[in-house]
Amino acid sequence: MVGLLAIASGSDTSGPDTNVFSLVDGKVQPDAGNPDFTLAAPEAVWTKFLLPVPPRHHHGIFAMHYRVPEFAIQGDQLVFMQHAHVARRILEVGKWLALGHKPPVPLSLAPRAGRGRFPRSQRWLCPGHRRCCHLPDLLRDRWVRP
Repeated sequence: MVGLLAIASGSDTSGPDTNVFSLVDGKVQPDAGNPDFTLAAPEAVWTKFLLPVPPRHHHGIFAMHYRVPEFAIQGDQLVFMQHAHVARRILEVGKWLALGHKPPVPLSLAPRAGRGRFPRSQRWLCPGHRRCCHLPDLLRDRWVRP
């Protein structure tokens, strides 16, 4: 059993706007127990998170945790850290469905990475290396264009 995760809207983590997920062998099971940890935020924060392109600091759990004062991770922090990947996936699936998409949900909602990720004008070569990397404007004078 992974444990219990709750996602709450508002400061009342036991109210009607709280969803509790119990995960056993990779499947959500009904359970009315107390969650090991809760992701709590006002409805306005969750609304921003659920936008197709969320505003700055509202795109993920850790971004909200460190940059959105109204967002809180309550409960056992160790259990949260051990299962943050599960909480992230539950939020990904919820967002996919809230945006009106139909199942099956893709394995990841993260943007695709890889070759050609950045436009050619933003790729730079390190003089001592052979690979391209994306650099902030401050460092461009130390690097050469490919």
